[in-house]
Amino acid sequence: MLIDKAEIERVKRSHDLAAFIRARGVTLTKKGKQLVGLCMFHDDHEPSFIVDPVKQLWNCLGACHEGGDIYRFVMRADGVDFREAHRRLGGTEAEAQTAPTSDDELDWLERATAHYHRRLLETPTAQDYLRSRGISAPEFAQTFRIGYADGTLIEKLPAEGKQALRRIGVLTGSGKELLRGCVIFPLIAAESGRVVNLYGRSIEGRQHLYLTGERRGIFNPQGAKHAEEVIITESVIDAAALWSVGLRAVLPTYGTTGLTDEIVAHLARCRVRRAVLLMDADEAGRTAAGEMKARLERANITTRAVELPVKDAAEFIAAGGTLEDVRSRLAEPPAATTSEPQTAPQVEMTSDGALILTLHGREYRVRGLSPVGLERLKVNVRLTVGSSFHLDTLDLYQARARALFAQTAQKLCHVSEQSINADLLSMIERLEAVRLEMRSKGAEDTDAPMTPDDRAAALRYLRDPNLITRICEDFRRCGFVGERATVLTAYLAAVSRKLAEPLAILIVARSGAGKSALQDALCAFVPPEEVVRVTRLTGQALFYKDPNSLRHKVLAIAEDEGAQAAVYSLRTLASDQRLSIAATRTDPQTGKLHTEHYEVFGPVVIVITTTSAEAFDEETRSRFVQLTMDESREQTRLILEQQRRRHSLAGVMERATSEQVQRLHHDAHRLLRPLEVVNPYVEYLTYPTDRLVHRREQKKYLALIDSIALLRQYQRETKRMAEDGAEVEYVEVTLDDIALAGELAREILGRSLDELAAPVRGMYREMQRLCKERADALGCAVGEVQLSRRDIREATGWSDWQVRAYCQQLVDMEYLYLTSGANGKRFVYELAWYGEDDEDAPTLGGLVDTEELKQRLKERAATA
Repeated sequence: MLIDKAEIERVKRSHDLAAFIRARGVTLTKKGKQLVGLCMFHDDHEPSFIVDPVKQLWNCLGACHEGGDIYRFVMRADGVDFREAHRRLGGTEAEAQTAPTSDDELDWLERATAHYHRRLLETPTAQDYLRSRGISAPEFAQTFRIGYADGTLIEKLPAEGKQALRRIGVLTGSGKELLRGCVIFPLIAAESGRVVNLYGRSIEGRQHLYLTGERRGIFNPQGAKHAEEVIITESVIDAAALWSVGLRAVLPTYGTTGLTDEIVAHLARCRVRRAVLLMDADEAGRTAAGEMKARLERANITTRAVELPVKDAAEFIAAGGTLEDVRSRLAEPPAATTSEPQTAPQVEMTSDGALILTLHGREYRVRGLSPVGLERLKVNVRLTVGSSFHLDTLDLYQARARALFAQTAQKLCHVSEQSINADLLSMIERLEAVRLEMRSKGAEDTDAPMTPDDRAAALRYLRDPNLITRICEDFRRCGFVGERATVLTAYLAAVSRKLAEPLAILIVARSGAGKSALQDALCAFVPPEEVVRVTRLTGQALFYKDPNSLRHKVLAIAEDEGAQAAVYSLRTLASDQRLSIAATRTDPQTGKLHTEHYEVFGPVVIVITTTSAEAFDEETRSRFVQLTMDESREQTRLILEQQRRRHSLAGVMERATSEQVQRLHHDAHRLLRPLEVVNPYVEYLTYPTDRLVHRREQKKYLALIDSIALLRQYQRETKRMAEDGAEVEYVEVTLDDIALAGELAREILGRSLDELAAPVRGMYREMQRLCKERADALGCAVGEVQLSRRDIREATGWSDWQVRAYCQQLVDMEYLYLTSGANGKRFVYELAWYGEDDEDAPTLGGLVDTEELKQRLKERAATA
C-alpha cells in the first residue's frame, strides 16, 4: 500500500526545510525573500543553492539542476528511495502489502513479468532508454526478462489476478500500475529462481521504485555462482551496464543502505572470496562503501572499494567506457609471479583429430577446435595428472570460464589454480596458431567438430554421381513426401546461402498441405548453427541485429502473419543482401539528438510459408522463388501411405536413422566452401524477353545454376586465378548443371508467369476436371455444366472461405462466369472456356536445350 498523502503532508509540515538543510552543514544566507548557499551536490564556488522558506522548496541553479521538497533533499543527500526518506523523516506507514509468498501470488507476479517483457520488446522508447544508460548488449533484455510497464497490464487480468497483484503492490489500491512508465527489472530468489520483486526505473526522470514491503530478491544471482570475485554496485542500472559490456560477475545493492541480508547470504553460499565495491563517486557512496566493506568482511569476503572518474558505472559506460576501460580501473597491482617457469606447450595431434598439449607433466587433450568464430575459443579440454583428470567444455577467451576450470581442477587433480590458469593462458596462443593454420588450409567452415570418419562420409556423399537423387531420397527417409522439383529447389536455395546472391523462398499452399513440413525438413538438413528460426518479426527487428549474425544463414519465418510488419526489411534484404538504417538517438551526455547508423549484412536465404501468395504485394513476391505443394488426390494418397509406412518395421528403422541422415547433411553443408562460380557457357544461355518480370526471373535461374555447381564442387576441380594482387578460388559450371537448372526452372519459375496464384490455379483445374466428368456423364458440352459453391467444396475439399475468395478471383480474371448469385440466390458458375490439359496455364520456354548445345559444341570441336 502506498503512503497516504495526508501522512506525507504531515511530515512536511513537521520540518522546517531551511533548518533541516543547515543541520546538514549547508550555510544559508538571506537574499531577498529566499536563502542561498553553496550546493552540497556538486563542486560549487558561487552560491547556487536556493531555499524558499515559504514554499518549503529548494533548487540548485548550478551544475546539478536538482530541486524539490524535503523528501527529495533526503533522497538526493542520502541516496535512498522515497520510502526510506519517509522513514528517516519520522514518518509512519499504513500497513503495507506483504511480499508475495504463496505460489498463487508468485505465479501472478511471473505473469506480470512476462507481460512487461513483451511490452518492452515492442516499445522502442524503452529500449532507447536502456541504450542511453549504457545497456546495449542485444541479449540483455532476453536474459533477465527486462520489461516495460505501459499501463496495459490491467487489461489482461481477470479478477483474481487483479486481487493478487493488488495484495503484493503491483497494482495500487485504485487499480493502477505502480510502476507505470518504468523499465522493469525482475528480482529473483536465488534458491528457487522465481521472481519475488520488481524494480522500476522511470524512463522520463530519475524516479526508481520497488514493490512495497520488505526488499526481496537479487538481480543477477547467477553472477556470484562459480566466481571468486564479484563487483557490487550501488544500483541495478550500474550492474546492468557493466553486465552489458561483458562483466558478468556483478550484483547490485538497492541504494547506499540496500545491501540486504539475502545478498550477503547468497555471496557466502556461492563461496565468493573477494568483492569490489563500485559505489557512486560522492560522499554518500564513499560512506556506504565503508559500511558495506566492514559487513562483507565479517562474512569472510575480502573487500576493496574502487571509484570511477564519473558519478557511477552506468554514466561511465554510456560515455563510451569499454570493457578494457573498466577492467583497468578495477585491476589490482600485479600479483607476484609463481616460481614455476613458463614454457611453450608441446603439441601433437592424434589420429582422431584431438590435440595433446603437455606442460610441466600435465597433459591437456583438446577437442572441437574450430577454424571459424574468431571471437571465441570454445573447446573441450581434458586435464590429466597421473591417475586424476578433469573434463569440461569452456571458452578459453573468458576469464571466468578459465577460473572455474582451474578451481575445479585444483580439487580433482591437486594442482594449484595459479598453475592451471597459467597453463590455459599458454595454450591460447598455441591454439590460435593451430586454428589459423586450419583456416589457411581451407578447413571446413564449422562451429561443430567433425571426426575423420564423419568428414570422410560427408565427402563420399558430396562426390556421389547420384547426389541429386540421394537428396530427394533422404527427404523421403526423414518423413517428407514431396515433388522432386520442389524439394530440390528448396535444398539448392539453402545451399545458395554460400553465394553472394542467394535465392529466397516463399512456400505457398493451403493449410495442411505440407508447407511447414517442407520448411521443417529443409531446416533439419542445414547445420543448426546456420539456421535462424523465428515465429514473428517486428518492423525494425532485422535492422538492429548484429551486423554479421545472418551471414551465410537460413532465416526461416513460420508464417506470413509473423513477417507482415517486416515486409520492407525482408524485401530489401532478399534483393540487396544488406540492410542499413540511420536512427535518431539522444546523446545521454549532452541531451542533443544525433544519428546512429546500423547495418546488417548477408548473404542470407529467407524462407517464408504462407497460405496465400496474395499475403504479400507483387513487389515483394517478385523477390522470392514461389514453391507450391502438390495438393492432388494422388499426392494425398502418397502422404497417407507414407504415414502408414512410418508405423511399419521399415518406417521405424527410417525414423531411427533419420538423425544420422540429417547429421550427414550437416557435415556435408559444413564442407561446402563459399567459392566463386564461373559459367563458361554463359554466352549460350537464353531466357525469354517478352515480359518485364524476366529481368528478375533470369537472376533466379542463374542462381539455380550456380547453386548446383557449388553443391557439386567436390566432383570437379577447384581452380584459382590471380590478377593485380587479387586471387579467387572458383568452380566451373557444367552442361549437366545447366540441364538440371533448366528442368527446375521450367517447373518452378514458370509458375511466376501465371496470372493466377498457385492455389487458385489448383482449384480451377479441379473445377475443369469436375465439369469434364459431368459433361461426359450428361452428354453435353463442358461449357454447359454449372457448379454451385457447394459442388466445388465437396469436389475439392476446400473451405468455404477459399471457394468464395478464389471463385471471385476467377470471375474477375474471366476464367468463370457467374450465372447466379444475386438477390439471395445461390452462387452458380460456368467455365468461361475449356481447353485440354489446361492450355491456358503459361509455361517457361526459351531456355537453352543442353542436348542440342552439347551436339553443337562437339561439332565445333571436330571442325576446329
